[in-house]
Amino acid sequence: MNDAPAPAEDDFGYTLRHTGTVGLGVIGALGALIVAGVSLSAGLEFVAALVTFAALSVVLLVRPSVRVGTGGVRIDNPFRRHAVPWPAYQDVASRWNLCVYAAHQPDDVEIKAWALASRVSRPRGEGLLGLPGIRGRLTRDLPPEPDSPRTSGLPAHVKGTASGAASFIEQAYAEWQEGVATGEFRAPSAPGPQTQVRRRWDLLDVGLVAVPAAVWALAMVLR
Repeated sequence: MNDAPAPAEDDFGYTLRHTGTVGLGVIGALGALIVAGVSLSAGLEFVAALVTFAALSVVLLVRPSVRVGTGGVRIDNPFRRHAVPWPAYQDVASRWNLCVYAAHQPDDVEIKAWALASRVSRPRGEGLLGLPGIRGRLTRDLPPEPDSPRTSGLPAHVKGTASGAASFIEQAYAEWQEGVATGEFRAPSAPGPQTQVRRRWDLLDVGLVAVPAAVWALAMVLR
């Protein structure tokens, strides 16, 4: 009997996203909200339009991301969320943008990511999923460093590029396979939620945009 832990369905601990795009979205949203706050006398139509713009800035530029962990890959696109567990994962490409291929009945699926890779944090000397990475294998016999805050980071070639994110995902998948082979992780023994691609609407994204957009549309009708 294999007592190794099965990866949690929602274990996507490492976040990849383009920090420049996130910053642009935050600036746009805050700017729109500030203008809306000082322009209340301009009328509901104008204020609701600015709030809708702020919501779109958050949904399109801030919230999209790609998350990687022992559970697989999760792609958070505007309004839609896709979770690809490792047993369903097939391949990843980055010719134009990050694209994950996965097995899904009745046909395989191709999921394009709105976001690109950016900052990821993990302890030095460890693999992506907590297993000893290459650097850890090379340095495991060295004496421990003096007590000091542990730093973390991501190789420069990964930051903000689809190709870097693809390499990151491939490395994580290889480490998951290694963990299954060594008993660190337990692969599902039968088809189930942990072997199927899960796709759903992101209700928070929908609500963020739908509410102010509905108010704006109503104000347009009633003016």
